[in-house]
Amino acid sequence: MGGYGISINKDKPNIMADLSSIPPRRILEYIPRLTEISGKSIYGSDYPGPGVYDIKANLQEFLSIPIPKEAIKKIVDDNPRRVLKPLSRNR
Repeated sequence: MGGYGISINKDKPNIMADLSSIPPRRILEYIPRLTEISGKSIYGSDYPGPGVYDIKANLQEFLSIPIPKEAIKKIVDDNPRRVLKPLSRNR
């Protein structure tokens, strides 16, 4: 995600970055400024897509990328909870 993508993500309140389809080991090559947009990014594994054989291993690999733990928590926990509301059993 180049400068334009970062700018849109930061400037537009309803734009989130979906990180699926990017291998965790290469995510900082694609998005070197990931920490800057961690408040508006959501982890995705692309499981069971090509190259993703184990969802747990994929998540563990993502959790080990060298960015602050606070940024990782936003991406894998806080942001999905805020954006993806749980389904109600009382429909």
